[in-house]
Amino acid sequence: MNTPQPPPPPGDSADAARQLVEDLPRLDPRPRVPRGMGEQLTALVGAWLELGHTPDDVRSEIRRGLPGRGLPIHRPGGLVRYLLTDPAPPRPAPPEVTALRECAGPHPQPLMFRPAAGEDRCGGCRQERARAGRPGAASAAWGAPAVRAALRGAR
Repeated sequence: MNTPQPPPPPGDSADAARQLVEDLPRLDPRPRVPRGMGEQLTALVGAWLELGHTPDDVRSEIRRGLPGRGLPIHRPGGLVRYLLTDPAPPRPAPPEVTALRECAGPHPQPLMFRPAAGEDRCGGCRQERARAGRPGAASAAWGAPAVRAALRGAR
């Protein structure tokens, strides 16, 4: 066969890949893989595992690609090879969830918020603090008439 062979995966993933290929008949009795394709399919499964997919992900991909029950598979090895040739992109890592924290600002009741970068105050308190630090910012929050009055008083 003139098909380029990917390098065999190293270590534990090679054993897991080999086991998964050997267990294909248990997944569905129709895909009986020829003995000569075992190494090639093991390498393809290993590529999926190296990308971070689990053996269950690989089995699900093969199941999705099989024809419906009762339909024959004429070249099962070729079908499985086709299904595994182009690995799906790895799943993104789950977002890191930070713990809730109580706001250190003046609230009548405890206010819980999820800090993004180690803050000790909620978004509302940070905005209030920023307004208080800028001259004229508090009056701008009350609207245009308050700003005009503040400017007249500053003269």
